Amino acid sequence: MSKRDLFILLLKLFGLYSLVSSFFFILPSVFSYVTAMNSMSPSAYDIYLVLFTGFTLVGIVVFFAFVLFKAPWIVEKLKLAKGFDNDWIEIGKLSAHDIIRIGVFMLGGLILVDNIAEFINTGYYVLKSDIAGFNFSWNENIPLAISGIKLLVGVLLVTNYDRISGLLKTDQTGENVIEAK
Repeated sequence: MSKRDLFILLLKLFGLYSLVSSFFFILPSVFSYVTAMNSMSPSAYDIYLVLFTGFTLVGIVVFFAFVLFKAPWIVEKLKLAKGFDNDWIEIGKLSAHDIIRIGVFMLGGLILVDNIAEFINTGYYVLKSDIAGFNFSWNENIPLAISGIKLLVGVLLVTNYDRISGLLKTDQTGENVIEAK
């Protein structure tokens, strides 16, 4: 495998990690901001809140698409594969597809490990409060839902790593190849 191919794979895995983390860190922050602003003045900021949320979503999708589909161009422009003594990396019998599979599996495992404690903790407090008879509004149950969704995404990445790696596969020219399975 050439160093150029390795950098392309790393950029694609970084793009996938950025997409997953932005949906779990940036979007909940945006929605809590929108909810807080809407509760202060329901009619004054409606158009600004919609625009702010829309631009945030579009920015995330554009960044992900750029990193995923223009990874060879980024490697060329930043000259990441230049200046090494040897142009090839000996990795045995691992192919580019195998490296992507390992990366997607590790990403899913990392998401699972990072969020299982949060899910158990918030689930425990929600259950404890429910047994004690406290009634919460829907805003107070959002952390449990978000941590549950994070766990679900982690499980889906771990169990479907082969399909996801097929979407990130590149051919020898560095262009994206999407295979139907």
